[in-house]
Amino acid sequence: MSTFDQRIPRKLHRFGWLLYLLAAALLSLAVLPPATEAVLPVDPLANSTKVLVLGLIGGSVVVAMGVALILNALAAVRLTPMDESTAESLLALEEMASLIGFVIGGVVTLLTVGIVAVAHGGPGAVDALLVVTRTSPYGAAPLPFPLDSTGAGVTAWVAGLGLHLAGVLLD
Repeated sequence: MSTFDQRIPRKLHRFGWLLYLLAAALLSLAVLPPATEAVLPVDPLANSTKVLVLGLIGGSVVVAMGVALILNALAAVRLTPMDESTAESLLALEEMASLIGFVIGGVVTLLTVGIVAVAHGGPGAVDALLVVTRTSPYGAAPLPFPLDSTGAGVTAWVAGLGLHLAGVLLD
């Protein structure tokens, strides 16, 4: 019995769609309404923001678990025929990678998309979010490396494409 009983290629395709959604959200920061840009503490295109770091975390979890699923599938092919203990271990690894990728990576990615969507709602929506969160998710986040939403969005799109291609090749 499995929580995620789809085959690995289908899971990789779904991880890819999560990354495409993240890419679309991050790239959409380039077309925020001017009234919204005026109320944001920093320019989301030129600075690392907290919402961008949140997206980076979600996307990284999805990519890492996608890579784990790819390695799991390759190990299953290489180890065939296998004994019951090895098969159970590979299934447990697949289940954990799916669980972490879909639940943690997916929730964090969807949270990022939601916060970006609020910014597209205008200054009133941003102000309402600030009342609820008491801190701005659009504020600057100090990172040891430069990161902007355009670069992160393109990277998420390329990673999604990579997971889709891996799913096609493993199918």
